[in-house]
Amino acid sequence: MNVRQVITSAYREAGMLGDSSPLDGERVNVGLEKLNELLAQLNLDSSFSANSIVAEIPVPAPKREYTLGEAANSPDIVLSARPADVVSLYVRAGVAASPIRLRKVSISDVLEYSLPLGAQAIPSCFAFQSTFPNAIVRFNCDVQPGAVLSFVFYSQFKEVAFNDELPLSGEYQTCVIYGLASRLAARYGRPQDVIGNLDALYREAKSSIAARNANRRPLRHAGYDGNEYNIYNLGGNAPARFF
Repeated sequence: MNVRQVITSAYREAGMLGDSSPLDGERVNVGLEKLNELLAQLNLDSSFSANSIVAEIPVPAPKREYTLGEAANSPDIVLSARPADVVSLYVRAGVAASPIRLRKVSISDVLEYSLPLGAQAIPSCFAFQSTFPNAIVRFNCDVQPGAVLSFVFYSQFKEVAFNDELPLSGEYQTCVIYGLASRLAARYGRPQDVIGNLDALYREAKSSIAARNANRRPLRHAGYDGNEYNIYNLGGNAPARFF
């Protein structure tokens, strides 16, 4: 759906535009301003994760910390957008290798993990920071050459122009339209019951999205839970490595 359609739909939901009426210049400008305000607000809410992107990237160099972002900002790993949050991450080495899922934990947890003498495995985990201009992902041991990182991440909305595409569908689209409609209704002095109804629809849609996305967050690693989630140290006392 493009920005023009979102703004038009919002004005109609607010009862301010007929089915066949075109937008005039002033309403285009106000609609665009209010839409960008709404998107900026949604960027601050990690529960509203609308733009899901999958990226599979060969490891560029063996280390524990990588920056992630757009090519213009020269990160270690180039992605189509700076991540707002990494939801899941897998590592594999070769097509035939089974993927190892990495669990997201806190930065301090990643830094404190060490491999005791004689231990055969440590929990595989990563920590993520949405810094600017590049985000940062840290691992609890070096990721070795030949491995491939597979990300599922959420990117933030950028400021949009009237003819841009807006990567929204389904309930995300509905939520943004209701949110914009309530802002436009308030801006143009529509009756309070109209504004209240639109705001209630927006909050209901947003709460539904937040409840669903809460179930998609990786769980905190609570200890050793089997081979699938461990990084093996095949050399006994040698440093732990991915593959």
